[in-house]
Amino acid sequence: METQIPQNKAKALKISNKFTTEKLMMMLDKEKLEVLEAEFEAHPEGLPHKKFIWLMKCAMTCKPEEKYDLVHGLCKLFSEIDINGDRKMEWREFAQYVIDAVMENPVKKNAKGELPNQAELLEQINSLKFLRFNESDIVDSASHEGGIQRAIYYPSIDRILLLEIKSHVLKLIGQDIRKKEQVDLYDKGMNLYMDDDDLEEVSGEFQYEMYFALSAAYNEEGRILVCTCSNKTLHMFSLHKTGFKRMKVVKTAGVQYSVWYLPTHKMWLTASKVSEAKPAEHSQLHRIALKHTATKSFDNIAGPNFLNIWTFNSVTATMTLLSTIKAHQAQVMDAVELQAPLSVATCSLDKSIVVWDLHAGKALGVLSPKHITGVRTLDYTADYTGSMISVGHEDHIKVWSCEVALHQAYVGILEGHNTAVACARFMKKSPYVVSIDESLCIRIWDIRTLACLQSISQERKKFDCNGICVIGDQRKFVIYGRKMVMFDTEVNKALSRALKTIDEIYPVKVAFNYYNKVFMVITK
Repeated sequence: METQIPQNKAKALKISNKFTTEKLMMMLDKEKLEVLEAEFEAHPEGLPHKKFIWLMKCAMTCKPEEKYDLVHGLCKLFSEIDINGDRKMEWREFAQYVIDAVMENPVKKNAKGELPNQAELLEQINSLKFLRFNESDIVDSASHEGGIQRAIYYPSIDRILLLEIKSHVLKLIGQDIRKKEQVDLYDKGMNLYMDDDDLEEVSGEFQYEMYFALSAAYNEEGRILVCTCSNKTLHMFSLHKTGFKRMKVVKTAGVQYSVWYLPTHKMWLTASKVSEAKPAEHSQLHRIALKHTATKSFDNIAGPNFLNIWTFNSVTATMTLLSTIKAHQAQVMDAVELQAPLSVATCSLDKSIVVWDLHAGKALGVLSPKHITGVRTLDYTADYTGSMISVGHEDHIKVWSCEVALHQAYVGILEGHNTAVACARFMKKSPYVVSIDESLCIRIWDIRTLACLQSISQERKKFDCNGICVIGDQRKFVIYGRKMVMFDTEVNKALSRALKTIDEIYPVKVAFNYYNKVFMVITK
């Protein structure tokens, strides 16, 4: 039913622009969008003008004296979306307007290059709506000896891979921060793969020397887990119904202190330090590295740190070293795979970020300007112009876009932390970045505007943060160090009680702190 304005009231009524298109879109939450989607499905040819205005009016709440302003705003919204002028509103038109016109982001096509369906469009709309984060009620009650070195979430198994400092066990925990499985690196059957030099006699029996995990990565497509250890070995595990089973242990020439899997390249990448041994004293594996390197001279490839490129054959359970690239003048800290151009970016304590063409085995360029100090971490998202962020030891985060020329890749900085930033990660399928500094202050950023949207202070907590783990696209993340602390968009019980108490206090004055993005309320 169309809402009509009586003629006698229309003369005295002054219609305002109180309900702009942006404000109308902000009034639509997830539940209302789902209801609208159901109505659109019932009208595949499109909703007529009267039906659309009536549905939107029912989905929104306003004061009685504002209902004419609301109808006026909805009529303007309909005319802006109905480009073809057929007086019918299709779901694709409506969803595209929400994403493209209001959110200023083009509709993303699916993997087949086709326009998304209704469910995919609704997912894109919800991903662009920012919700404030709070500390979760879920508490980490486990003991992490030495602290957590690295935590990575893998959506295909819905598990967080946990690597603790100097531990011989890899833990797999769920979203409730409870351990579900573990992978033990020690195995009595390892003598099938190890050399006699790795055995030492203890109480008259030969046992393996103590070693621990340095890094780990998981191939979700091939269901293969690779772990690098301190005793110059690569441990490979395959995922079965009963858990991870050991496949093979490969002896390497040097300690591989980091490992990454590159899903688009379908390769494994490890970083290692240079051995002082002569070529004749190296194992067969290192002689393969020399063979596939551009220069045969050992002195030429013996840089301070280098990258090893591997392929793994799951049928024969063989790890083959393809090539070795001289990389950085200090320890390689992180590596990410870039989609456009297809390449890999690495960062190091030598202050540089280098983009590599692994197939050609050469560097495409070094990003400028460099960090003042060594670079700690990198992260990349293929969405939003292929943005990459880098964290050094400064109080800001550098933002890059490698889809343009590398000498023009620098975009700007995310500035606002008071102390050195410890880590920063993209939230999946959204334009948001979460970062934490050494004082445990968390900030949420919008990569499109480089603006801070939320600041979370944690003055009462005292522990060293080693990183952030973003849990898929479920609007959750975990900070980890000596323990794990989860944050989500749900209001926890403690905060709910605090808000209830605040409602009973009479406010005297309210001020907004633009730097920390918080309200300051003075009460009696």
